[in-house]
Amino acid sequence: MPHRSPGRCIFCASTGVTKAHIFAKSWTGLFDEPNETREHEVVHRYVDPETGEQRVTKRAKTFALVSRKVCGTCNSGWLNELEGRVKPLMADFAANRPVLLSPSEQTDLALWASVATLIAMSMDPAAADFADPELARTIHRTRKPTVGMDIWLGANSHGEMGWFRSHSLNISPAPKRKGAWGATIAFGYAVIHLVCHDMPEQRMNLKRDARRSMRRVWGPQDRVVWPPKLRLGPRDLSPLAVIVGEQSSFERAAPRRAA
Repeated sequence: MPHRSPGRCIFCASTGVTKAHIFAKSWTGLFDEPNETREHEVVHRYVDPETGEQRVTKRAKTFALVSRKVCGTCNSGWLNELEGRVKPLMADFAANRPVLLSPSEQTDLALWASVATLIAMSMDPAAADFADPELARTIHRTRKPTVGMDIWLGANSHGEMGWFRSHSLNISPAPKRKGAWGATIAFGYAVIHLVCHDMPEQRMNLKRDARRSMRRVWGPQDRVVWPPKLRLGPRDLSPLAVIVGEQSSFERAAPRRAA
């Protein structure tokens, strides 16, 4: 039998990988009465924008989906601390409770969204075709989302418990290539949309309905009021990547502000 090399952490490259949840398992308790008839979907759903090819890795009705690509030190250390810092916001999102996000809360939420996305994508080896593995190591080193990444926060109208979708990116001036991709996360009434266009000198700006429904949280603003007045319907989440792509433009990025 051939020797099997030990798994290594996507963040620090250490061995001793363990189970890492996409959403913290304890966050199920943030929903007072989870609706068992409403599917709680934590899915890595990859869609190629050119061919239309779609793959669904796994789905579940609880916060039970896990990746075995994170070591125990990261999982119980900085990732656990990050989950603790964003949990109050997640409680607001689950309860549909209006909130004003400070710059530090925006940065924590953006960091959590980026690492949760990478953990979810690590469940599908095919994700490496369009997401550079070096990204996770850079985030581990800096403890913040990378340059060449834009993250927005919106709200939906229907309060899903959990939903995740990732996609390759094919948008001018970011052609389809390794290092360009996007993802959408829904938690309760919150919707987080992340684009990694891998162009450090560029910033992606939203227009029209996309701008009215999404608020930038990376880099942090003086304040972000949630929820925005324009909410996304249940049919808007799947094509959100297309909507953002069509209703956006690029400009030279200003230096990121500290949280």
